[in-house]
Amino acid sequence: MNFSKIISSTLFATSISLFSSLAIGTDKVKAQACPDPSGLADANDFFDTTGGSCNGTPEEYGVTVYKMGFCSEHPGDTLVAGSAPVTTSCTWTYENTSGESKSFAAGGATSLSEAYTATPDVGTYPYAVIEIAPTFDVKGSYGPLADGTTYYSTATHLETSTSSADHATTPAPMTTFYGPDGEDICAATGSADVSGGSISAYLLDSSGNLIADDDGVEECSGVSKLFGVMSLDSSVVITDATTGLTATFTVTDNGTTLYYDPPAEEGGEGSIGFDSGPFSVTFETVE
Repeated sequence: MNFSKIISSTLFATSISLFSSLAIGTDKVKAQACPDPSGLADANDFFDTTGGSCNGTPEEYGVTVYKMGFCSEHPGDTLVAGSAPVTTSCTWTYENTSGESKSFAAGGATSLSEAYTATPDVGTYPYAVIEIAPTFDVKGSYGPLADGTTYYSTATHLETSTSSADHATTPAPMTTFYGPDGEDICAATGSADVSGGSISAYLLDSSGNLIADDDGVEECSGVSKLFGVMSLDSSVVITDATTGLTATFTVTDNGTTLYYDPPAEEGGEGSIGFDSGPFSVTFETVE
């Protein structure tokens, strides 16, 4: 198994009160928070302790956002390859055709530009949606372990270094949701039941249409955007008293997935690598 592929199709996790929290990420299974590296003997001990992956806080995390909003009908219910999500029932709280790149510091938070935001139409919305670029920019490190080694992300995706001189932000592209058992195939849709509802995610081409699945290749080609839909257990209600909506991005203990790369005799490097992990978006109504 390619341990660098133990990353998830889960895009959203939510809880609803006066606001809606959504998380986007690429973990195949819900990983736990990473343990204190000083308590681990080496990379092999990391595998024994975590099972192969864990969630950490990156030093930098970047994502490009195009749209966010709420819908009264599920935009992907009738979606098939070659067609676009149906968003006629949606009201957009943020819309920017050029996309807005946001970068998060470790433990930090940021908000999208008000120039592209709007108060959603009055209504009751059982679905939250987001459209982003399919590449996450992650910078992370982990260590020192008990053997004195610290692992650093590099400018090349899935390549790790033990030298701080190589420490850089790595682009982490999302090009497939993988097969049901983690197979390296092009799967352009993903879904999962999560706390607060269920999620559906779609890989779109440059025309905004769903890419076709293809089990003959390891990754989908032509991925331009990632579109996610959260079916909420508790609908978001917008009233005449709502004067604004704040969308706040934050990432803490989630923004990067650390994974174990097995020893050379098993096809790996015997190290710890970095990939993208979840971030959260909080929508808060202003009355």
